[in-house]
Amino acid sequence: MPAGLHIVGTDQIGIHVSCSASSEKTATNVAFHFSPTANGGKLSIEGPDHQHGNNGLEVKIEVPRRTNLSIRMFAGQVTVEEVKGDKDIEVGAGQITISSIHDSDYRNVDASVGVGEVQARAFGIDKGGFFRNFSRNNSNGDYRLRAHVTTGQIELLGNAEQKGQAAKPD
Repeated sequence: MPAGLHIVGTDQIGIHVSCSASSEKTATNVAFHFSPTANGGKLSIEGPDHQHGNNGLEVKIEVPRRTNLSIRMFAGQVTVEEVKGDKDIEVGAGQITISSIHDSDYRNVDASVGVGEVQARAFGIDKGGFFRNFSRNNSNGDYRLRAHVTTGQIELLGNAEQKGQAAKPD
């Protein structure tokens, strides 16, 4: 896996970013750039060429529990835990895992892969193959969730999967 991005909701007010790398060369070539915007901010992470194998880069971002996320990544793994808010996540090749999914929280859910698998266990869905997607609308929900992987896997996990229990059927 070229890179890992782990986003965790916390009770902190600010954002905390930490990074680990498998080599000193990788560590010295990583740069973080934060640009404030009218409705939050944009964090860009630049590093070694992710196209040529595993560079062992792992980035952890701690955000307030109520945070809207928009993530674009060429390749790697994105994991989101304990974050309430809109989520718009796109990965070219790799995996997206979002935990703590509660069906009632989301007004719109749209998860799709070009080639791979959508495991929306929080909703009782598991689809694999080419051009697989899952959509659900709930007029009572507060947030929007959009996840897309061109080649790879999406996992939408509810509280039951996190605790090792089976998801209840739809």
